[in-house]
Amino acid sequence: DVMLPGRDGSQVLRRLRQTSQVPVTMHTARDEEVDRLIGSTTGSDDYVTKPFSPSELALRVRAILRRAESGPGAEQDA
Repeated sequence: DVMLPGRDGSQVLRRLRQTSQVPVTMHTARDEEVDRLIGSTTGSDDYVTKPFSPSELALRVRAILRRAESGPGAEQDA
C-alpha cells in the first residue's frame, strides 16, 4: 500500500528494488494519474486501486507471476 502507517509504500518499494526484483503489486486508495505514474516509476509491476475485485486481483497476480517466470534470468526448458 502506498499509504502505510509511518512510511510511504513507494519508499519501501524503492528500497526493496535496491536488492530484489521480486514481483510487486501496489494496492492503494490513491487513484490519481500522478499516483499511478509514481507507482510505475518506483518499480511496481502493477498498480491496483481500492476497491478492487478479488477475481481481478487474482488475474493480475497470475499475469505478473507468468511474466516473472518467463523473464530474464528464468530457467528455460531446452
